[in-house]
Amino acid sequence: MDSRKVQPWRLWVGVAVCLIFSLSNARRVAAQQDENRIRDHLYAVHMFSETEAWAVGSFGAIYHSKDGGKQWTKQDGKVIETLYGVRFVTEKEGWISGKSGLILHSTDGGATWEKQVSGTTHHLFNLAFLDTQRGVAVGDFGTI
Repeated sequence: MDSRKVQPWRLWVGVAVCLIFSLSNARRVAAQQDENRIRDHLYAVHMFSETEAWAVGSFGAIYHSKDGGKQWTKQDGKVIETLYGVRFVTEKEGWISGKSGLILHSTDGGATWEKQVSGTTHHLFNLAFLDTQRGVAVGDFGTI
């Protein structure tokens, strides 16, 4: 028997080992990607700078990115209402608008959020600001 000839059963064992390793590695990568996946419906995003971004959506979802959107960290706004708009005017000060006239305000870069009185029960879909003192929200039924 020629010693350089590969026996068929060894070839199949090698293929099987490679296949098992590939599948287990693929499952591990898929599980890791699934862990990082955002499952909330998102309705608005605001890029404050080239690297910093905010996104908001269903069930009070607030997400923050410090790397241009590659990774997102979920923030706790302590609300379950749908959030429709988000704006930051400085690195520390921002607002979020939402369902039934909800307005959230942060003065610490989104670490905490406080409810503010909007004067309406209509959904507020978007926000715009000139500075930290002057802004406007718009929403259902012509609400400004």
